[in-house]
Amino acid sequence: MLFKNFSLSLAIAVSLALGATSALQAEQGGVALAGYDTVAYFTMNKAVKGKSQFQAQYLGKTWNFANANHKKLFEANPAKYAPQYGGYCAWGIAEKDDFFPSDPTVFAIHGGKLYLNYNSGVAKNWNRNRAGFIKQGDANYAKSKQPIATEVND
Repeated sequence: MLFKNFSLSLAIAVSLALGATSALQAEQGGVALAGYDTVAYFTMNKAVKGKSQFQAQYLGKTWNFANANHKKLFEANPAKYAPQYGGYCAWGIAEKDDFFPSDPTVFAIHGGKLYLNYNSGVAKNWNRNRAGFIKQGDANYAKSKQPIATEVND
């Protein structure tokens, strides 16, 4: 267990040294969530790559969708579908009060909101006490200098 925690901490430290980015700030030409369809998390309960033919602009990013209906749903209420904490790792915000990158394939929907985590190991820890981590994450993120997900600016 100690080795697992050390390995996780080391991996996160390396990623931070390289520059933590949220899924909203992905380097793929300004495409949010590395091109994954944010509506699909809610409607299909899985990470689905979007297509460039179905795109919308929000928070200064391009968002890809798997189909026209998903694009339409997003455009009607983008804040409903955008990930919490600006797309940063939900566990990192809650447990460490810090910004760690996230993997858009490691997600959870809780209380009608999308949360991303660093990897499946981190998500496993976060899932053990989702409500508690969300409560702490909300408090930590509210006092941070990072804008809330609906106000991300690059």
